[in-house]
Amino acid sequence: MYHESMRVLFALVIMTASLFGTPSSTSAANAPELDPRIGVAHVGGAYPDRTDNNDFLNWGANRAYNLGFRNITVMMMQNLCIKKPHHPLGLYQTTDYCEDTRERPRSTTLADLAKEPEFIALFAKPFRNFFIFTDSLNPQKSANQSQIGDFDALTEDELAATKEDYHSFATYLLRKYKGTNKSFILIAPSELDYRLMKNMNCKPVVEGAKLSCFNLEGKPVPVANAIAYLNAISEAIHTAVAENPVQGVHVYHACEINHVVQKSLSNPKIQGAIDQVIPYTHCDLIAYSAFETFLKSTTERQNLMTNALNYIASKAPNHPDFPNGKNVFLSQFGIRENIEPSDRFSLFTNAVNQALNWGVPFIQFWTLHDDNCTRQVAGGVFPATSADCVGFWMKKPDNTNSRIYNYILENYAISPSPPSTGNIADLTDEGDMPGNQVNEFDYNVLAEHFGKIGAPGWIKADIIKNGKVDEFDYNALVGDFYR
Repeated sequence: MYHESMRVLFALVIMTASLFGTPSSTSAANAPELDPRIGVAHVGGAYPDRTDNNDFLNWGANRAYNLGFRNITVMMMQNLCIKKPHHPLGLYQTTDYCEDTRERPRSTTLADLAKEPEFIALFAKPFRNFFIFTDSLNPQKSANQSQIGDFDALTEDELAATKEDYHSFATYLLRKYKGTNKSFILIAPSELDYRLMKNMNCKPVVEGAKLSCFNLEGKPVPVANAIAYLNAISEAIHTAVAENPVQGVHVYHACEINHVVQKSLSNPKIQGAIDQVIPYTHCDLIAYSAFETFLKSTTERQNLMTNALNYIASKAPNHPDFPNGKNVFLSQFGIRENIEPSDRFSLFTNAVNQALNWGVPFIQFWTLHDDNCTRQVAGGVFPATSADCVGFWMKKPDNTNSRIYNYILENYAISPSPPSTGNIADLTDEGDMPGNQVNEFDYNVLAEHFGKIGAPGWIKADIIKNGKVDEFDYNALVGDFYR
């Protein structure tokens, strides 16, 4: 009975793997694992063309894992299905989870979107932390981040619908992934300072903005909207956590800001989200989109990252899971390698070092594949070249490493690349060469030991060496089945 049920599960896993893939155990074994604080964003990309495979979301996640990242950022928002010249089939090159007649997900709740096969496959991958840019998927009913900057107050009904959406999503994640030791960090909204500037008749420029544009004083409705919106989401998540005191999974709410240097640190009279909104919220984490910390090559900017993090921490609510006020992290941080002056790279790496020395729990680098590329799209072909892109990338269109990824490898790899020793998912020697092929004999070994616990790597069936023969070992085995 046990083995028959396991065979049914295995058949489902094989079907999922054939559609979406899993991180290759062989490739992952030969790639250095990176510092657990280091992650990468997978939020679209102008390349490569995966439309024939229909697997860009999960193919990219596998690539991120095999590059050594154990934290990944993805999006679950309306823009998944919006068709643009640089996203002719939506953000992740598919319309499978979209309505046929409208550019929006067919799911009207975040929990339902998480149950789509693409996201089930994604969240089954052995990442430690999933950072998810989120927004309510039913704007006709719920409050959403695009409304924050309006001069019309959010209604109680809109906020209640938003709260219901995030409560059901958090509840689903807590129950579905209990015991996996995964964390889900729900980022909402994205870049709050830009949201608050929506109706201020100004452009969010980096240098030289007028005080009337940046200053939130005298803008009570957008500020009140932001506070109410953030607290509705936090309350929903906190309620779900209290109702589901499960072990081995975490769900957090992260509130993202993006103007500290350009506002409070430049002129105390310029009040931004960190001053007007965040102190009145219950955010678990403060996400900092921190591009502003290295944008000018001057001596006085050498310590801007440290100063900005100190200022954010002084205004942010605390959280017991991140003691000593270290619940501030970099949610978006990258450099446009093809555009920025040469001296900016050293300023950028200096800012990375400052952030880690300060004690940020995470840095999510922007991004796996560059989404800012000029190109002509015809017949589903994505002909982006490196010269077409601004340079937000870990991998270039020609499949070479970027300068920033090489920097990460040199400075933040925690294990060297071991030599290849054959296929680690080949658990038996049934007549083939050891380390040669993964097949049904290896499945039988894994099924026999499934659920057993010991020291990491205690038996060969503990393929990923986490001390338990579990679904992650199945994923590793299935990823190499018949290889």
